Amino acid sequence: MKEQINEDFEFFEKRGISSAQVDATFASIRNNFPHPFYVRYRVVNNQLYRYVPEGEKIPLINNAYEKVLKTLIKLRGLEDTDFIIAFEDGVPLQGIPERFYFAPTTDLQAPLLISAKRKGTPYAVLVPDWRSIGEWWARDIKNILSAQEQKLWAEKKEKAIWRG
Repeated sequence: MKEQINEDFEFFEKRGISSAQVDATFASIRNNFPHPFYVRYRVVNNQLYRYVPEGEKIPLINNAYEKVLKTLIKLRGLEDTDFIIAFEDGVPLQGIPERFYFAPTTDLQAPLLISAKRKGTPYAVLVPDWRSIGEWWARDIKNILSAQEQKLWAEKKEKAIWRG
């Protein structure tokens, strides 16, 4: 996981990441894809803040990522940072070229944290899928492990669930 994250951040390693880049990238995302699948967060003094664009409703429930981030902050602390997470399955979107960037120029592109990406999207940084950290996923794992104890593999139905 560390190797993958380091590889994904190589695109930004030499030039760094600035607030201007995050501002430009998020503004471009909101102009081109005006839906709630792209969320901007900021950590300041170990407090998590979610940016809510003007005119949008403020979410009253923490999503799974927010719960994880708040837990990390409580347990380990996080440096002050500003980032964008995509809750969409894969970037770029269907029909958009692989070398598509969200910012107006590659100089203004900030990293986009995402749970699925195509090769050739250097600005996308893979992170765990938000579904894999939710409560229902833990229930599914517990049910699977319980079923393994109760049945032999030979007795199981030939059935698979594919996501992705």
